[in-house]
Amino acid sequence: NALKNMVLGAKQEGWFNDNGSAKVGVLEQDCYPEYTAQTLGPLASIGIPSSRVSTFDYGCNPEDALAGPPASEVSAMILQFREAGVTHVVDAGYGAMASISVQANLQGFHPKYLVSDVDQAIGLTGGTTSTPDPSFNALAITGSQYGARQDGLPDTPASQLCDSIMKAGNAPLSHDGDGYAGGVCDQMMMWYQGFEHAPSLVRADLSAGYNAVGHYDLSYPGGPTDWTIKGVDWASNYWRAAIYVGTCKCWKVTDPTYHPNF
Repeated sequence: NALKNMVLGAKQEGWFNDNGSAKVGVLEQDCYPEYTAQTLGPLASIGIPSSRVSTFDYGCNPEDALAGPPASEVSAMILQFREAGVTHVVDAGYGAMASISVQANLQGFHPKYLVSDVDQAIGLTGGTTSTPDPSFNALAITGSQYGARQDGLPDTPASQLCDSIMKAGNAPLSHDGDGYAGGVCDQMMMWYQGFEHAPSLVRADLSAGYNAVGHYDLSYPGGPTDWTIKGVDWASNYWRAAIYVGTCKCWKVTDPTYHPNF
């Protein structure tokens, strides 16, 4: 649901031009080709047909998520998007937005960007891993807590529990760096909660265990989750918006309220 949330959440946040003139460039990749359809479908549902969409395929290079594509590929993307009149760039799971934004700025291309938890841009650019161009005009629709600490939002009880465990072992705290330590806490807590409520300690019963847990708040960088839907065993069924702020090289939450999935 993350890609659907991205498009419909951005619509709700007013990211697309209200006068219907937005031309959308979609960054796609071949590692998970289904992501393109999962992005184009919601775009069509909000009134942006294929005639107003230009897709650029970066192929499949897992290393690009951090290193970014060659400048020649970004130049080809910019040329294609300029010819198509693209004003809004949507990431259908590509993940190298920091590098792309830097190269695009150098070439004078300054669109609005939209990212989601699928491409992990908010996590990859929210800490120490990679830094976009300061002019990176991006909106993230995320189920995570990235951006919360920059706005001074209080730590959740789950984050406080994680930090108490990490402090006892002299380990990094949940929000340090890119939030890796908090992610470790979330993985362990998911296993614990699932099997604590499962009918037996076998893999096939883990989903039933999650369903019995119901609502559960994860530590930073994870967000609130709801496993009451039978068969749903992934984290997060909520979203909220955050924007990238170049002056602090960070993401900031625009509204702390989480909304249920569309």
